[in-house]
Amino acid sequence: MQCGLDQPPRSWREICLLTIYEAVAVTSDQARERAEMAFGMKLRDGQKRMTEYESRALVIREKTARLKALRLANEVGDQKSKRRK
Repeated sequence: MQCGLDQPPRSWREICLLTIYEAVAVTSDQARERAEMAFGMKLRDGQKRMTEYESRALVIREKTARLKALRLANEVGDQKSKRRK
């Protein structure tokens, strides 16, 4: 193991730092792959959230339509009862 400047490490601290440096150092191809993978994960997460949003919106529209139909039926019933009186 060498100290970056073609010198042998002088202490355990240098050995540890060199090991950490080697572990952190990545090529641009590896960095690009990681970035693309992270972007893909974000994209899939966004698609999942959009699907959830759309399904919730559909449920709300259905509930609103059902409640509107009930309200209109109630109004018709009230009008008929007023006519009978």
